[in-house]
Amino acid sequence: MIENADSLDEIIKEVAAKHGFVLSRDDPVLLVYTIQQRLLADSADGQQLLFDQFREELEQTLDDWEKETTSKLDQALDQTITAAKTDFRDQMRQDTIKITAVVDAHYATIQSQIREELKKCQRSSNISLVAEVLTLAAVVAVLWNSLGYP
Repeated sequence: MIENADSLDEIIKEVAAKHGFVLSRDDPVLLVYTIQQRLLADSADGQQLLFDQFREELEQTLDDWEKETTSKLDQALDQTITAAKTDFRDQMRQDTIKITAVVDAHYATIQSQIREELKKCQRSSNISLVAEVLTLAAVVAVLWNSLGYP
């Protein structure tokens, strides 16, 4: 109330200085001033309440947006990781197929070379066997002759 009384005294002094009219404390004009001050104070309180509510709603909206954005980013990241894993598996399968084909081709080449070498060995063995049989036949013939059989 002291603050209100000081402001009334200031109003009375200001009106007297500017207009040369002295107001009394029971002048109806000061009643309008008091009502106006009360309305301004109530309006300021109401505006502060509305501002606080708006700020809370805005903070809640921002929090919701943050959660939604985080959720969407997490989903996008999960989808990207899943796609990368799938691509990696597919690439690994393709590479495995290529490597297997190369290994199979080398294996087939080596098998073919081994078969050729085995055939050569078989021929040499056959020739050696024929030579041994002929040698044996010659030994038998020489022995047959040396024993006196015609």
